[in-house]
Amino acid sequence: MTLLTNARSVTCKAIRKATTSATPRTLLLTFDAFDALFHPRKPVTEQYASTAHEYGLSKTEITPEKLKAAFKDAFRAQIQDTRTMVAPMSCVAATAVQNNGAEGYALYEDVAPFFARMRELKALSGGPFQRVVVGLISNSDDRVPDVLKYGVAGF
Repeated sequence: MTLLTNARSVTCKAIRKATTSATPRTLLLTFDAFDALFHPRKPVTEQYASTAHEYGLSKTEITPEKLKAAFKDAFRAQIQDTRTMVAPMSCVAATAVQNNGAEGYALYEDVAPFFARMRELKALSGGPFQRVVVGLISNSDDRVPDVLKYGVAGF
């Protein structure tokens, strides 16, 4: 099932339950962000390799496969020694920009209609819910808000 179909089902059940209650209720919905609301447009290692190639790094040395294999070790080493630079700063900046927004990620097709429906429910005066609260929870990194502002923030 899609997010919107699931939301309709859950919302309908919650509305039926809420309408039988004399006390106004709050509808609280929470979602994981990464791979539930949005996904990489291309595998991240392909995006990183492509950006590296644009900045003149070797296509034979920098491949998605090699990046994938080396990422964990390189990430650990980078955390331990933040002074180590392995790529030109402009390349690092371009990679960060690309992978933090609409170029690197896309919302799933049912996300915008779902949030539009939540906005409608929230606007219902005298509806079964006094408040509609939507929360995004993620154990991903701090780029999530930057990615979501390209399609969800308005909701």
